[in-house]
Amino acid sequence: MSTGGNLIYQGISGGLAVRNYLRNSTELPEDYGAWRKTYASGANYGLAGGKPRLQRRSAPPSDLDTSPKDLAAIAKIKESRKWDPPHYEFALEAGYLHFRETDLSLLDILLESPDQTLPQYELDLFDSVADGWAAGATVTVNSWRHFSNEFSYFRQQGKYLLQTGTFTDDPQHPENADLQFQANPSSIATRQV
Repeated sequence: MSTGGNLIYQGISGGLAVRNYLRNSTELPEDYGAWRKTYASGANYGLAGGKPRLQRRSAPPSDLDTSPKDLAAIAKIKESRKWDPPHYEFALEAGYLHFRETDLSLLDILLESPDQTLPQYELDLFDSVADGWAAGATVTVNSWRHFSNEFSYFRQQGKYLLQTGTFTDDPQHPENADLQFQANPSSIATRQV
């Protein structure tokens, strides 16, 4: 397959061509003659300056031929752009982490001997989670017109509990029966970038 027939290559080339066109669409070629003229009969429009927005690269229009009324209109237009979206946005977020179900699993193991005179052993394993907190930050870069880039980092921190229980039953000596529980708390974290 040739490079010219590659869809990705053609897409990138087309995007660059559109970008160059939009960037230079309001500029006249380097000609020091008269400004371009257009037939605008019946059109209802107004201009903020004494000349159209078209400008030459080598000789931008100066404020010398702009009336005070036009300068005031230009200042008003510039001031009205104060609500334009910023180039950078920064956000901090915080919240409460809640689990709908707290019990995760339960495992019960019973060890019995064919000899009924020997003790029985039982082992219980179960784990659960508890509520916690969540926090994060986001940076948005409004890089070009309708497009922006967003970078974010979030962390959710909860509680995790692993519990074990052991039970020993001695039919010959009931007074030796033993029941023990042990809990091992730790944290459970989720990170998102």
